Amino acid sequence: MRALRTLSLTAAALSLVGLASCSSSPWYDHRFVPAPIETAISADGTAGAQVRALVTVIGIQRAQEGHPDRAVIRVRIENIGTVPATFVPEAASLLTADLNAFGPGEPAAPGSPNEIPPGGNGQYELGFALPGGKKPRELDLSGLNLRLTVGFADKRVTTGMTFQRTDYGYYDSSPVHVGVGFGFTSVH
Repeated sequence: MRALRTLSLTAAALSLVGLASCSSSPWYDHRFVPAPIETAISADGTAGAQVRALVTVIGIQRAQEGHPDRAVIRVRIENIGTVPATFVPEAASLLTADLNAFGPGEPAAPGSPNEIPPGGNGQYELGFALPGGKKPRELDLSGLNLRLTVGFADKRVTTGMTFQRTDYGYYDSSPVHVGVGFGFTSVH
């Protein structure tokens, strides 16, 4: 009887270990800094053409229904000038550290209208499919370089920014955590 109980407890413990090893996070363990990076974008010769852009790499998202593995970038553009600005998402591009191009940037979440009035701001999320359908471990993701474009009237201004990979994993806010430990007891 005692052997059956011990066997049942062992099976339950092994089941918990199996459940704990399952990956339920939609993100790979990649973080990039700076987060966010800030840059000013202005058009020479166009008075009042100035925006502040804040950009962060949200992470490398695992494939889900409707999209492959992809890098997700969030862009916030604040128009601090006196003329309308336009975010041009189709001109955005992303490169790995060894200059492999990701797929074209596609909306990863609903965003603001592309035209940003003076004093207004827009926020956008773009998903870039990993190059060649590869997995993150097959790419040099020690750094990423993003190119983005903002338009002012009849002028387009393109800028770039570089992010470095850090060594800690993506923050998982899941309230469920499972731990496994060993213990012993002595009954007299």
